[in-house]
Amino acid sequence: MKNKSINLILTLLVITSLSMASCFEDLGGSADSRNSVGTVTVNPWPEGVVPYVIEGTFTTDEWEYLDHAMTEWSAYAAVRFVDYTEKENIPDKVLLISRTEGSSSATVGYAANPHLKISTSTRMYQRYFVQLYGHVLGLLREHQRPDRDDYIEVLWNNISSEALSHYGKLDSTLIEEKNFPYDTLSVMHYTRTQGNRQFGLRCFEYLHQEYDNKAHYVSEGDAAKISSIYGES
Repeated sequence: MKNKSINLILTLLVITSLSMASCFEDLGGSADSRNSVGTVTVNPWPEGVVPYVIEGTFTTDEWEYLDHAMTEWSAYAAVRFVDYTEKENIPDKVLLISRTEGSSSATVGYAANPHLKISTSTRMYQRYFVQLYGHVLGLLREHQRPDRDDYIEVLWNNISSEALSHYGKLDSTLIEEKNFPYDTLSVMHYTRTQGNRQFGLRCFEYLHQEYDNKAHYVSEGDAAKISSIYGES
């Protein structure tokens, strides 16, 4: 019963708010919660088309980041982002891109009330937007896949209480993670200090070697996953 409850909490949290800066409930530090695997139901966008509407004001630089991130994913899979801002005959389900004074968040895949909320307090950089759009298209965080313990050791004591759930193991119904190599260069993978409770602390260590985890855009592994879902571009 306890594991089922934990899985349900993880699923709800991820569907409603999955991003680098998302706020999650602190699931605590018990061995059970750290080793359990939550299952997230994720659906692809029909025919790879993502209709979107811009709400609020973005600067020219911010819009360029958003536009480049869409272009980046479209280069690797048969996905199209279609702008319906200020247009008539908007589809029933459309991605709402807006600003928020809270934490950034993105729904995962073809979800109810799809949205991409960009925090007004977040420093803008390309990797940030590419990752958020990866969630929109249906990808979870790479370091949360069920087999991640074979590749990294999570240092739980170094993680802030707000970020503990960012490191819970998750399984997606959209793809079989085991069919894809663990990808430390994935734009969906955290760097080692993301979510730490104190500057300089590492949240995980690689088990086999020191990897260069400095990819800023879609990696080969990301491209393989997204093209398996939507087809090649």
